[in-house]
Amino acid sequence: MECRGLSNRKSWLYWSLMLMIIQILIFRQTKGDCIEEERKALLEIKASHMKSYDSENDHFLPTWVDYGSGTPGDGGGDCCDWERITCNTTTGHVTELSLYYLRGTDDDIKFWSKFWPLNVSLFLHFKELRSLNLSDDFLDKEIMKTGLEKLSTLKKLEVLDLSFNDDIDNDILPSLMTLTSLKILDLSFTSLNGNFPLSGMFSPFLCF
Repeated sequence: MECRGLSNRKSWLYWSLMLMIIQILIFRQTKGDCIEEERKALLEIKASHMKSYDSENDHFLPTWVDYGSGTPGDGGGDCCDWERITCNTTTGHVTELSLYYLRGTDDDIKFWSKFWPLNVSLFLHFKELRSLNLSDDFLDKEIMKTGLEKLSTLKKLEVLDLSFNDDIDNDILPSLMTLTSLKILDLSFTSLNGNFPLSGMFSPFLCF
């Protein structure tokens, strides 16, 4: 009886181990890796910011690099492991970009009063993007007032945060009106002023 009990225990351990291995293999097969097109766009966004402020800081978005060991937190080639980014765990598409206050994370910036001429077209690579946070990024108003309408092609974009961008004013409203998929729009602490009619301008489901 004792031998039979020992045999049953070994059998249970064996099948438990096999089940664990199968689960790991399934997870690896279903886990979406970073989309190459999106990874390149992210690197362009980083390069754009550093070039605008004449920065050569290696500690600015340190996980946003071309190569790495691939371990969690290291970043490397899989942009889904990079900081400030959320991906769909199945498809690998970027769903959230938290790019708020980027200039505050780079202590090598030489020109704090210079606006960031962000190329909005770079975001068009993120077809599954649902949330975009550009708060306190010193965005260039002249680019934003015509460039934001390009985001209208991102049909899944529901959250847009432009707060604490002092240069943004009422001139961007026509571009914002084209973003019909938005449900949450944050324009707090910008230079918008006066009264403007909300009825008919934005989606009825939009919250400010």
